[in-house]
Amino acid sequence: MNEVDVYTQLTALDQRSSVSEHRIADLEEEQKQIYKLTSSVQELAFSIKSMTEEQARQSKELARQAERVRCIEERPDKDKARIVDAIAKYVLTAIVSFVVAYIMFKATGFKF
Repeated sequence: MNEVDVYTQLTALDQRSSVSEHRIADLEEEQKQIYKLTSSVQELAFSIKSMTEEQARQSKELARQAERVRCIEERPDKDKARIVDAIAKYVLTAIVSFVVAYIMFKATGFKF
């Protein structure tokens, strides 16, 4: 092997080494980007999980509120029904009392 061959081989080796260093640097940069992407996906998954849990909690709360609203809306109907029942009882009592009094006054012959 002469000096020219050694020089040629060293130059080729140096060139391959330089190319390899650039490729390694590029791979390292790609690895960093993949790590960042993985971290971002993990954070996104955690966010979605938290939002899903919050949505489930809010759905339960909304169901409880809907039930309370339904009860509140039904309350006037129940109150109205009780009032109508009470009025009906009073009217019926008055009519029965009048009829009984009329019969008693008729039987005794009492006149006004």
